Amino acid sequence: MRLALNIVVILGLLALTACGGPVQPNANGSSVPPPSQDPSARAELAASVDVELGLYSGRADPRWTLTAEQAAVLDRLLAALADGSGTPPAGGLGYHGFTILLPASPLVAYQGVVAPPGGGARAGKVDPTRSVERYLLELSRPHVTPGEFADVERALARP
Repeated sequence: MRLALNIVVILGLLALTACGGPVQPNANGSSVPPPSQDPSARAELAASVDVELGLYSGRADPRWTLTAEQAAVLDRLLAALADGSGTPPAGGLGYHGFTILLPASPLVAYQGVVAPPGGGARAGKVDPTRSVERYLLELSRPHVTPGEFADVERALARP
């Protein structure tokens, strides 16, 4: 009996070690695993950001996945923006923004505002120089036609 209990304890310790350590309670009392310290795991998460360039209503929009480096630059751009709130602009036909498909929740960058999709007033970020849209447009080059690129470039040049 004692041998069986020791085996169960050892297996439990091995399982904790394999999972990266003990589960830690967070502020609201639920348990979450500790954040990964593995650089390759962090890079995989960062590289899981997809971007969709809103251009069409009747066919698929261009879409691509950011590299870890591109996602890190985007993260820095977003962090540098000022908080804002209100009803973000909505697009119509033609260019209607970049949808940033983050693992936690999507954001739409359009006409100098970066906010969650949806209708009505909501919190977001103010981007008066449209830095996020301009950065994502540059990253779109391998994924769009020259005509699509030029259309969005013209749209970004308008106030």
